Amino acid sequence: MNRISEEKVLSAEAISKLLWFSKKENYPEKEIETIWEEILFNHFHDVLAGTAIPEAHIDNDRRLGKAIASSEKIINEMLWHFSKHINTDGE
Repeated sequence: MNRISEEKVLSAEAISKLLWFSKKENYPEKEIETIWEEILFNHFHDVLAGTAIPEAHIDNDRRLGKAIASSEKIINEMLWHFSKHINTDGE
């Protein structure tokens, strides 16, 4: 789940930056920052090493699940915004 959450937030960042650079949408800085905080919290503690107590692993799953869901929400929203700007008139 750690690797998946990292990949998802990186995708959310890339798509968001693309739209921000093209001046189509605002960059969701606070949302991305919050997602990284959830992910990095587990890097700091002993969860990745497997030396944490069992309760910590339950909290880890909750945090990483939230990070994945939040990243997917940003990806979906940004792709929707991107699709709005595609000109489909003509041939």
